[in-house]
Amino acid sequence: MLINRLRDQREIEGLLDSTLGNHVAFLGLYNAKNYLRDVTNWLTTFDQERKSKPQILIVDNASTDGSGLAIRELVGTLEDQGWNAALVTNPINLGGWGSINLNLDLISQFEWVTTFHQDDKYAPNHLREHIGVCAAADSNVGMISSESVSVDREGNVLGYPRGAWLQSPNPDASRLFLNLVKNHIFPFSGASFRVKFLLDTRIPWTSTAFPDTELLLRGLPFWHYVYVEEPRVTYLENESSESHSLNLASRERGSVSALFRVFSGETFSTLVCELEREEFRVFCFDLMKALEVRLSETMLAKLVARFAIELAIESRTVLGLDCDYTALSEIYAGDGDLTAASLATRLQYFQFKKQNYKSEAYTSQANLEPIYSFFGDLVLRTLGRLPRKRLLSFWKFVFRFNLARKILRHWDLK
Repeated sequence: MLINRLRDQREIEGLLDSTLGNHVAFLGLYNAKNYLRDVTNWLTTFDQERKSKPQILIVDNASTDGSGLAIRELVGTLEDQGWNAALVTNPINLGGWGSINLNLDLISQFEWVTTFHQDDKYAPNHLREHIGVCAAADSNVGMISSESVSVDREGNVLGYPRGAWLQSPNPDASRLFLNLVKNHIFPFSGASFRVKFLLDTRIPWTSTAFPDTELLLRGLPFWHYVYVEEPRVTYLENESSESHSLNLASRERGSVSALFRVFSGETFSTLVCELEREEFRVFCFDLMKALEVRLSETMLAKLVARFAIELAIESRTVLGLDCDYTALSEIYAGDGDLTAASLATRLQYFQFKKQNYKSEAYTSQANLEPIYSFFGDLVLRTLGRLPRKRLLSFWKFVFRFNLARKILRHWDLK
């Protein structure tokens, strides 16, 4: 395998030892010369964990800015402080997610890994607090995520909406799935992952457009995710970073590819098969709406929804579970495929007649507790359409007005 050949060409200095503790901190660097002063400040001021000796794995992703010597000095400083630190130099740069995947063999001896970004900042208690939350977590928890506060390059705090503020409280697995389809909810910077979760839900290490959300979607319904308010991450809205520099077309293609993989997976099949008949009916229509928020092109969203609902119905049919064909009928009719729409309608009528159900026209979430407000959906659509630089300017302008702050009073904009 190619990834094994790449691993053979890594340069590894120092050793990690899981007998010292079951937690490792992971920091991937690439051309980090301009960030190393800040990285050194927050990394060398981390509180030490008394009960175990956390490991620190720093990975240089084939940097070309001459920062290699400074990175080695940083590792030496950490060792002098009593940390068990190791340095890996990758033969090529595979991006943020590729860097973790390439070094999963080194991480796999641990139970938990906390990931850090070179352009963000972390409180001294960040790693220690995460180790404590991880130690107390149930065995089905796959990720611990911290709240983050966005700042610009001058350090000014931005009233930038976080996805976690827009989701419904205490969502079940299906609701969380829909929330994640709409928008990425859990900040990844400074998040901790159960290593088994990463190994079980591995995604293509060449993916750059959608890896965080795809990972979480593919973990449902088996894995749970924990969101903590403290400690908070100081998140730099860096327009030149790997994910922020993608244009809309690249993001759309990456999202669609990832969604196809998610809907084709066994976990999605399990998720939809755990729903009751009425829950599944609502889920299908809400999935259509969620995809229209995530993807800018309506026809593309309908195509992906058609693919997902067809697979969901097939999975439920195999197990003899009730299905709802009205969502498919609506999509087929919208595509102009009247023959398929008529067939789906007849299937729906036959199923309801056979089981003595009263046919009911679908009523929207107005009769149920909404996942998002209308304004929330508008926010999410805006987040995904504008270039990052313009988006920040837009939110800076919006939050200057008291009316916006009143409407969004549940958002922490400080």
